[in-house]
Amino acid sequence: MLDHAHELHQPIASFLNGADELFSPITTLRKKGRLVKHIEWSTFKLVEQDWIRVVDTKDILVDANNIQQVFSSEKQPTLWHALPALERLLSAREKKKANPHYALYIEALEAFGGMGQGRLVC
Repeated sequence: MLDHAHELHQPIASFLNGADELFSPITTLRKKGRLVKHIEWSTFKLVEQDWIRVVDTKDILVDANNIQQVFSSEKQPTLWHALPALERLLSAREKKKANPHYALYIEALEAFGGMGQGRLVC
């Protein structure tokens, strides 16, 4: 889904630029029946830095998606792939943690997949 959003970021931006003028607010917040706030479409507008983070997030999640594909066979057993696949996932995570480009995401990478700081031990 992040791939599609990034591919369509220019049309999404164009839509959000004009949506406030064309449509009513995307939602209205009410408390006890009273109007509290209108949420405009432009609230969801992403700047270039936001789109860079979308790409970074996609790059982080691609490792987990690739590993998930290892377990997707319908015609043959895949459990024997589990430990090597998880080791590859942990290795990919460690490489990203060491890469200064992903410094903003260190906390998420450390919690990635609920695996914490440890390595798999058999």
